[in-house]
Amino acid sequence: GVDDLVDKKFGCRSASGDTYDRQPLKRAPVELFCPLYEQAAGRAVTLATRKIFSRPEYAFDGTWLQTVESIEGRNGFREPAYHRADVSLTIKSPTRWGEGAWQLGVYNAYNRINIFYMDFGYDDSNRRVLKGYGLFPLIPSVSYSFEF
Repeated sequence: GVDDLVDKKFGCRSASGDTYDRQPLKRAPVELFCPLYEQAAGRAVTLATRKIFSRPEYAFDGTWLQTVESIEGRNGFREPAYHRADVSLTIKSPTRWGEGAWQLGVYNAYNRINIFYMDFGYDDSNRRVLKGYGLFPLIPSVSYSFEF
């Protein structure tokens, strides 16, 4: 049955069925950590509201223009909200020397690209637009730890 399978897997009995001279081991618990859900309001940022073209004093011929972005007010724009869900599963396996644990996890489980950096750029029709850039998509992880 299941007890025999667990006993064979974790070394409680030998192949012949004889019991070793040691304390019986615990069953292999599977612990599912409830998903971590993190949510935050978007950061308040200050963005330029318009461009001003100016000519430096040392450009006498007037052919070179410098672009200066004008800012009106502070923190007048809010980035999109930040949220993600992380999920992990820990499978513990006791041995006669200690306890091992496999940890399987997924960072950003539903693959939302959260805004990390915003910048002005241009779209296909050459209009100036605000673009957002994200860093981390769904990232799986696997680790093994052992305590003795």
